[in-house]
Amino acid sequence: MLRANFGRDVILDLSTQQKEFSEFCFPCNQIMNSDAWEEGLMAYDSARFPRYMEFRKHILNAFREYQIPIIELKKETSKEAVCLVFEKVNTGGVPLSVFELVTATYAADGFNLRDDWYGNPNAAIQGRQKKFAAKPLLRSLEPNDFLQGISLLHSYEKRIADIENDKTGKEVTAVSAKREHILDLPLDAYKKWADRLTEGFIQADRFLRMEGFYNLPYLPYRTQLVPLAAIMVHLGVRWLEPVIHGKLCR
Repeated sequence: MLRANFGRDVILDLSTQQKEFSEFCFPCNQIMNSDAWEEGLMAYDSARFPRYMEFRKHILNAFREYQIPIIELKKETSKEAVCLVFEKVNTGGVPLSVFELVTATYAADGFNLRDDWYGNPNAAIQGRQKKFAAKPLLRSLEPNDFLQGISLLHSYEKRIADIENDKTGKEVTAVSAKREHILDLPLDAYKKWADRLTEGFIQADRFLRMEGFYNLPYLPYRTQLVPLAAIMVHLGVRWLEPVIHGKLCR
């Protein structure tokens, strides 16, 4: 029902099927199956039926005959392959970020990455972003930056294990934060390193403020913030030792 004059005047009333026939207005909820509505229109005013059939031919049939593409994936299809397909078919829309793709991957395992980053008051989850927002140098930290840090820590751990297992050359995992390696991050790796990396970023912020950096625009080489946070994870409080602190300052 369409009203005017602050709801006092009724401009168009389609609250019943008879009123739809009277105004010759077709209800959109009948697009896919309009048989009963057509019978009602025929009984109400058969003279209007030829005009309705033109509407059905040129408008309704376009909806009914529209071919929706479907990609069928088998149950055993890997999550990585599902994300790859999802990314490829979305190329016509807004490009998907690594964070969105990893979020979709982890959701299959029942983990909500968006809640972990942005928080969810209904689930009493604060979110890591709010922790970083309290630090001037970390306010603009993006979820993709955080995932890069996780990738550095995870790949470094794998590299150490490869070396200990006497692997050499290309057999040894490279320390990396590239897009393809982030997409391969297992959920267990994220859970293992997420809290420690959060503290690593906070310690990196503390270190930089001690060096006289208080605002992000004045921080040179912002891209070094992620590897610095990963380094802080492994150093722990040892970065406060004079020798190590001196090396970090160089």
